[in-house]
Amino acid sequence: MRMHKSESPDVMVEPTVSESQAYASYLVRCWKTGGNDSSLRFVIETISGSPLRRGFATLAELLAFMEQEIEARLEVKHAE
Repeated sequence: MRMHKSESPDVMVEPTVSESQAYASYLVRCWKTGGNDSSLRFVIETISGSPLRRGFATLAELLAFMEQEIEARLEVKHAE
């Protein structure tokens, strides 16, 4: 079970059901490709909820994806 900080900075509490539906954790990896262009590549993986792994050729693509994911989670929370 994932924990988060409460109002008191030294106390951790479990997320409620509604909080966990709007909660997500991601691992983002970044690396530099070889060759003359030396461009960056990115992979994002969920570490909570449904398994997901996606690769991106640019930082802009990664950030656009993350923005869509966050907005979708906020919409779920507001729909409740």
